[in-house]
Amino acid sequence: MALLRRHCRHRTFAEGARDITDSRDVYSSLGARLRWRGWIACALGVAECSAGLAVLAFGRLGTREFDICSDADLLFVCEERRGSGGAGRTVERIVQTLSAYTQDGTVFAVDTRLRPRGGEGELVVTVPQLEAYFAREAQAWEALLYTKLRFLGGDSTAGQRAATATKALFARFAREPGVLQAAREMRTKLEGTQAEQNFKTAPGGTYDIDFLTGYLLVKHGVRGEERDVAGAIVALCGSGAA
Repeated sequence: MALLRRHCRHRTFAEGARDITDSRDVYSSLGARLRWRGWIACALGVAECSAGLAVLAFGRLGTREFDICSDADLLFVCEERRGSGGAGRTVERIVQTLSAYTQDGTVFAVDTRLRPRGGEGELVVTVPQLEAYFAREAQAWEALLYTKLRFLGGDSTAGQRAATATKALFARFAREPGVLQAAREMRTKLEGTQAEQNFKTAPGGTYDIDFLTGYLLVKHGVRGEERDVAGAIVALCGSGAA
C-alpha cells in the first residue's frame, strides 16, 4: 500500500509538470491521468478481491475527466452467487487502500454515496438488486448519473451485467415527462450547496453542461462507447438529438 501511494504521488507530480512544460490541452492532460484506473486494479489486488465483484465509476472518473481535485465516485456490484455480505468486507479494504491518508500520502478520496439508496443502502449491491432498483425505485436524476457509468476493474461479467441493466433505467425515464424538471431541481439544489461560483458551478458552467448532456442522452436514447462529455456532445449532434 505504501508503494502504491508513493507511485501515485510521483505520477501526479510528473503529469502536472508535463502540463506546464508541454502546454498540453485539457483532454490530453486528463487522458494521461487514466493510470488511476490501474491504481484501482492494484487496490483490488491488495484487498485480495476474488471473482464475482466489479468496480464501476460515475462522475469524472466515469467520463475520463478525473483530475487531481476529484473524488472517485464508485459503485461496487457483485454476482448474486457471491452475496453482498462477504463482498462488503472486501470493498471496505479497497476503499481503505485508496483513501486512507498515511505518511506516504493517499491515492484519492473515494465517495460511495451515489449507490442505490445512498448512505442507507448496502455498500455492495448484487446485479438483481440493481435491476430491481432501476425498475421501481430509482429517481429521474439517477438516470442522468448512470449515463456516466464505466467499468473499472474486477469481474468483467458482473460489470457488463450492471452496465446492461442501465438500459431498462434509461428506457423507463426516456418516456417520463418529468425528467427535465427533475434535472432542473437537482441542479438548483446543487447550486445552493456551493459557497461561491466558479467555472463549474456558475450559470453556463460545466455543471450545466453535465446536466443538459445527461438529460439529452436519456431522452433520445443515445448510447455507445464510454466517452467524455465532449464525445457525448458529438454523439448527440451526430444523432440529431442536439
